Amino acid sequence: MRNKIILSKEVELPFRTATLLKKSVNAALHYVGADIGCVVNVTVTDDEGIRARNLEFRKIDSATDVLSFPLVAMIAGEFGYEPTDLDNKGRLELGDMVVNLDRIRSQAVEYGHSEAREFAYLAVHSVLHLCGYDHMTDDDKPVMRKAEEEILAEMGLKRE
Repeated sequence: MRNKIILSKEVELPFRTATLLKKSVNAALHYVGADIGCVVNVTVTDDEGIRARNLEFRKIDSATDVLSFPLVAMIAGEFGYEPTDLDNKGRLELGDMVVNLDRIRSQAVEYGHSEAREFAYLAVHSVLHLCGYDHMTDDDKPVMRKAEEEILAEMGLKRE
């Protein structure tokens, strides 16, 4: 079953960004074995938009690069879901991600790679969060980082 990526744009996207977003989300879902068909809602915003969401949902007044809001509790890609988690076409509703285009631009410069790679990285990073991956502990961080780099390498977006 095919994945469904629902894109909401609060800012103008560069040419072909939507295609890169779909490719990144699909690559990450394939990597974790989510071949059942998933729904991911993606909002692309700017510093102001993500700062407002951080303040509302996390009580943090900060413009971060990405936010992930999982709808299903998972442990590093182990898909334990209920029938009520499926949409009317039988796809698993994973959750929402919010990507900050302003931070993509600045972090691409900071890390010395393309905006396309940074955009793909943040999309992959967020999907992994939706699938139960995390990077808050010393044990979790290398697992998530390895997954991110392997997915990006498969997409032809190795670290430059």
